[in-house]
Amino acid sequence: MASEPEHVGQEAERALLSLDARLRLPGPEFAPGSERLSWMGGIPVARAAWGTYLPSEGIFEALGREGVLDEGTQDRIKGLGFAGGFRFPSQGVDVYSDEVQGYMAGYAARLAGRVVGARRSRGENDWDHVDRLYVGSSTATEGMIEQVGRLLSSIGVGVDEVVHYSLACNSATQALRDAHTLPGKNVVIVGLDTLSGSVAGTDDPVTYATFGNGGGALALVPGKDMRLVGDEGGAFGGTVIEHDTEPILTVKTGRGLPEGFVSTVQPPEGYRLKGVETAAHFAVTPDGVFLTIPQSEDGRLHMNPVGTYRYFVLLGAVEYAYQTAKAYAQSEFGRSHPLGYPTGHQPSYEVLIGGFNQMLARLALESLGWDRARIRGTLKANIDGLDVFLEAHGVVVPQFRWTMKVAGKNNTSAGTPLDCMGVMAQMGNFRPGSVHLLLGLGVGNSYGAHIIQIGPFS
Repeated sequence: MASEPEHVGQEAERALLSLDARLRLPGPEFAPGSERLSWMGGIPVARAAWGTYLPSEGIFEALGREGVLDEGTQDRIKGLGFAGGFRFPSQGVDVYSDEVQGYMAGYAARLAGRVVGARRSRGENDWDHVDRLYVGSSTATEGMIEQVGRLLSSIGVGVDEVVHYSLACNSATQALRDAHTLPGKNVVIVGLDTLSGSVAGTDDPVTYATFGNGGGALALVPGKDMRLVGDEGGAFGGTVIEHDTEPILTVKTGRGLPEGFVSTVQPPEGYRLKGVETAAHFAVTPDGVFLTIPQSEDGRLHMNPVGTYRYFVLLGAVEYAYQTAKAYAQSEFGRSHPLGYPTGHQPSYEVLIGGFNQMLARLALESLGWDRARIRGTLKANIDGLDVFLEAHGVVVPQFRWTMKVAGKNNTSAGTPLDCMGVMAQMGNFRPGSVHLLLGLGVGNSYGAHIIQIGPFS
């Protein structure tokens, strides 16, 4: 796998800016070299970014000038596994201002337009309209969401319905799962967030280096281009919603729970609410799906890396993904259609490869009766080739590939799963009939595991 971002040829475009420099806000055009379009079977996946690209070396240099980077912090940032990211270096850029929200609406509409245009370019003339547009974002305001449909209409793409998913990093992934309630319809899913400027403070350098600006989109006809896989009991897997009481991350979000929400409303099929406080923080309305994220006192993003790892790796998400994959593998369909590489959210190398892959392998080896000492030694010895080792020993368990270094971005929250899908599509990991575990993770908190199959289907 390549170790440099796809747009590395644009070196001249990515000047290293000090963190306190004023950066002129970009217009609706994306950052040079950041746009990509790939095909996930018959599904076009577009991705892009905005702001100025800053490689990890530039982040280290800038944070060092700020006096907030010591050796331990630098090691933690390297462990994230990102090559760099796009950002507004000035913390004075207000992400929730009308100006920036207007730009975000333009970016969302441009991404949606790219994938609709890609389908039209293949002679699919019925893509003159979109039955439902999902916009996944936690930094979007209600006004921004309302603008996107109008902008698409202005370029000749009619949109019947726009819904907002505010589930942090799980927004676009959950929208893709829920889109399968609309078989045969034209569906566009956009995931994007702006996680720099006023949202990210240099006083929290690991969080600052983790997140950035970016998004993606895909256009599909559920049931034709992709389907959820299940058995007589319904689709495999689902989504767990559990209000973050620790909290593991705080931030100012663009939109809270809609007014008038009644907490007794039942979630859609496939959702499971966990914890006594969750119902008061989760909303399903005609406008979308919303989960509150604990608010920070200074309005900025603050992540507890240890708490994040503990919650998503040790306290349920890995077990849920493993049980979903196991149930599928033991089904009649699963025995004849083995899982390909899993896809979905990639929060960091440490969480995904060092955490999820190791824990998934541990659960699989425990099921074979291996003792802890043997498992521990095996995992330590094979950390860089675990998937090859497991396959050689007949152990069938999903093992994620780290795609974000190829994507050339850091974590853009709702945009990251679409980056992962786009890179995997570019690398030829999706093919007609291939089956994949789709992973969703989001602070607030939520996690999901689903089994998808790539079409086409008649």
